Amino acid sequence: MLPTSYKFKASDNDPIDIHLKHKVIVITPNDPKQSTDMLPDNPSKNYLIGVSQNDLNEMIKRQITVVRPDGSTIDASKLITLTRTATLDEVMLMYGKEASNRKQ
Repeated sequence: MLPTSYKFKASDNDPIDIHLKHKVIVITPNDPKQSTDMLPDNPSKNYLIGVSQNDLNEMIKRQITVVRPDGSTIDASKLITLTRTATLDEVMLMYGKEASNRKQ
């Protein structure tokens, strides 16, 4: 059991290990948040910057134009969506690996 208080001496203090458990929230690209949104279990705090729609989702267009021997062109462009999750506690923000909807 942890002590509820401890008075430090000028020297020869006993070591005390305190292990803190962080509340972790995973923000998915399908449910992004704004920095003005309140944390669900701590309404006195807001989400950190970096968990918005644009932070967790990105669309990339790979433009491919095929030129035929007769000079006509075909647009063979592809649109790829990149997504990632964010893991947040009240101290820091970490991102997961990016995923893609690209088909090989």
